[in-house]
Amino acid sequence: MFERNKSVGHFELNRPGQLVWEYTKPMPQKIVVDGPNLWVYDKDLDQATVRPIADIKGDIPLSWLLYSEQIESKFSIIDVGHDDSGKHWYNLTPKKPTYFQSIEVGMLDGEMVEVWMYQGSDNIIKVSFKNIQSNVVIPLEAFQFQLPEGIDLIGQPQ
Repeated sequence: MFERNKSVGHFELNRPGQLVWEYTKPMPQKIVVDGPNLWVYDKDLDQATVRPIADIKGDIPLSWLLYSEQIESKFSIIDVGHDDSGKHWYNLTPKKPTYFQSIEVGMLDGEMVEVWMYQGSDNIIKVSFKNIQSNVVIPLEAFQFQLPEGIDLIGQPQ
């Protein structure tokens, strides 16, 4: 029997190299890439960690989306075709070992609307994107992590 955990949040992306991925339910967490740093803020632990993005850039499963990288340089791509909902699916298999065995990307009307990341047959992370807005100007302040007062910081920002 598979255990299902559902998280809800929002995602903002500014290429190259800026990202906010914030979960609001069930446990609040915020991930920010501000360019040189990756910040992870865990509200329940009253803790934030920061790492240089250069140290982990190759391990980010969707780095081709965050940076101007050729997706074909990192993945073998198989066109899986359309499903009943009209989504066009692609299977991405990493060319070098990562913690994901494969990634499936669902496209609809030129937008990525679903991503399934397989860590194993019994561990699949499924992400659905809704209310997608493309080519919207996002203020740079949105990608600057502000350490809340009284929160422990692990690591040093670049």
